[in-house]
Amino acid sequence: MIVRQALSAGAAGLLLTAVMAAPGSGASAAAAADCTVAAPDTARLNTARTIDGGPVYAKWLEEGATPATNAAVQKAAQRHFKIAENGKESIAELARRGYLGAAVDHNTKSVKVVVTPEYAGKAAGLRGAMSTARAAGARASTEATPLQSDVIAGCHSGEKIAKADELLRGKAWHASAKKATFSYYLDASDSRLHVSFDPDDTAAAEAARTALGDVAVVTVGEAARSGRLDDGEAHYGGAGVRAGSGGINTNTCTTTFAVRRNSNGQRGGLTAGHCFSNGQAIYSSTQFWGTAWGEANYPTYDMMGVASSAETYDNQIHVDPCCPNTRNITSKRNPVVGDSVCLSGMITRAVCGLVVSSVSASFCDDEGCTTGLMQARRANDVTVRGGDSGGPVYIRSGTANAVALGMIIAYTDSGRNAFAERIGIVESHLGVTVLTS
Repeated sequence: MIVRQALSAGAAGLLLTAVMAAPGSGASAAAAADCTVAAPDTARLNTARTIDGGPVYAKWLEEGATPATNAAVQKAAQRHFKIAENGKESIAELARRGYLGAAVDHNTKSVKVVVTPEYAGKAAGLRGAMSTARAAGARASTEATPLQSDVIAGCHSGEKIAKADELLRGKAWHASAKKATFSYYLDASDSRLHVSFDPDDTAAAEAARTALGDVAVVTVGEAARSGRLDDGEAHYGGAGVRAGSGGINTNTCTTTFAVRRNSNGQRGGLTAGHCFSNGQAIYSSTQFWGTAWGEANYPTYDMMGVASSAETYDNQIHVDPCCPNTRNITSKRNPVVGDSVCLSGMITRAVCGLVVSSVSASFCDDEGCTTGLMQARRANDVTVRGGDSGGPVYIRSGTANAVALGMIIAYTDSGRNAFAERIGIVESHLGVTVLTS
């Protein structure tokens, strides 16, 4: 398997289609159509940055009982539509069932579950399930939550969105599409597929823009499957690793979390499947880390294990530059839309304040598509670079702990859009359990 390396970070992507008013436009909230979730009204909300680099107006999503209530409401909606917690259903499959996703409205401090227009008349049961989940979340906490919830009808039919997804996954809309590198996700806030192509694939991007029409936003910006650097025993997540022993600056990917194999109890770690081949000896610089195993059904699943019975592994991750330099993994869950998350790759190191916009995104290149991904972004900041692949996605807990959410596998828009495998899918596919304490 070829290890994909990123190019150096480039300029911001070139916009190829007209888009809705961007976050930052004071008129955006008032101008939003009934089928959209309004962008933050920056004439009214505090647009300053937090210490993590995220917008102050989004801090409410991290406070009190809001994170748990948000997760409960979205999981209730997923159960209503019979969406598997650790599955990789396509956007087309979900859209044909009536589900377009969830979006956060910062203006009203609410989460909106977006359904297709044809499903809207049947949404009473969905509203009831969400209301019950929200009430249960409030009862379970002594802290007030400002979170509201609602169901709205999206802007495009399920069939229109499904056909757009199938066109992209089929990679037959242009002669160069099969070899193009691109990502896409359905943004429930405007019911459109947001597609980003590498600059080498502008012809495929232009053809996609024409073929998709108003159901998509197409942009161009560097894209790639994306150490720290001398991680000895006990081995941690967030460590830089390479195939074979080498110098400290020769690591090529990052480890995720420490795990236990369900079949035999052996401990080890994780990294992205595109980084190495099964059976390779993996080192962190000159420190032996383990042997690669478990890569299967790539690129649908971009993940693998690294383990050795002679090495020790601990449920900690590197989160430098500071402070602290490491955190303990104490729990795990899949991400949901609206989560404010941290990444910790070998090259970029720990960055926080990214907001999750999708949990059904896809990243595609000449080897195929990886589906069912988390997509997150922090304004226009570069948060992922080549070498960060395999790095942990997490939420901080207290001053020294963290909640495991996923594994970095790729980026687009020159490192501004981050893509990650969700932790439940990683555990299920590889047959492992993340170590917690």
